[in-house]
Amino acid sequence: MKPKYVLSIAAAVAGGAALLAEAAYAHGGFGPGGRHHGSAAARACIAVMTPDQRADLKSIFADVKGNLMTDHQNVQSAREALTLGILEKKDNLGSLQNSLSAAKLKLLQDEDAAAVRVCGLLNAKQLSAAEGLYKNLAALHKSTREQAREYFKQARSAAGDAAAAEIPGDAQGGPQSVE
Repeated sequence: MKPKYVLSIAAAVAGGAALLAEAAYAHGGFGPGGRHHGSAAARACIAVMTPDQRADLKSIFADVKGNLMTDHQNVQSAREALTLGILEKKDNLGSLQNSLSAAKLKLLQDEDAAAVRVCGLLNAKQLSAAEGLYKNLAALHKSTREQAREYFKQARSAAGDAAAAEIPGDAQGGPQSVE
């Protein structure tokens, strides 16, 4: 791949991320400190909104902010409790794992409910545009990861380590993000 295409892809990724981040952060986002951990659907919907529709986001975010902050705190507390359980070599981690799973599920449900409210502000044409944006960014993300994986293989091969040219876990496509 020619260097100018790589730069174009990198610019598109950075531009897309900046657009989505700007839209989410401009209105307080989901989560503490305005960090947006919520739904990709909500981010795509925000990106295609008109300025008038974005004005309505303030009330939605104000309504959900308290619940989402509590949800994030509960996930963090459950994660810390599980970590301590592991470090303390507790025999049964099941209840701690269940608590973390329940906290994550509650957070996901509340984020999804907020996304439904956000996307509910759009008309059919805007929803279609948001869906297209989401699909295009997902495809871009996948191809960028695949290209990065290929660059690592090439670098390891160029360094003379043929056995190291394969990335561990590459058969499964590498580690996947849950968010």
